[in-house]
Amino acid sequence: MTASSEILSSLPMEVLLFFNRWFTLLYVLLTGAIFIYKGMYLPYPPTGAYTWEVVFLCLYYIIDRTRIFQASKGNKTEQVFPLVTACLLTLPCVISLAYYISLQTYVLQLDVILNAIGLVFLGLESIFGPITTLRLLRASRF
Repeated sequence: MTASSEILSSLPMEVLLFFNRWFTLLYVLLTGAIFIYKGMYLPYPPTGAYTWEVVFLCLYYIIDRTRIFQASKGNKTEQVFPLVTACLLTLPCVISLAYYISLQTYVLQLDVILNAIGLVFLGLESIFGPITTLRLLRASRF
């Protein structure tokens, strides 16, 4: 096997991204259902916090799906730029999950569990992403 035909993509990262795709969909659906419950049974202040929390959930979904797509694309095609983009998009996702785990108006136990699982996925992808990127960079220099 020559150096140019060596497979550099990361199978563990791709498996993690596959499961994170499904978890993100489940997370948004469950969190949306939780927001419906909170809106019906809990007294939100009239500052518009409820609306902003729902809007931020939609933005989180868009950013996270884009991040997962870019990471998967970069991993499968062995390109550095999509992987770097995915690594940069991890920061807003972490901030969003950290907000939903502790700073939103009402935090239920299910919120804590779902957001903790999401942070674990992001943490693992934050490990595999840079490792794969460095592997690709090192291989492209020679």
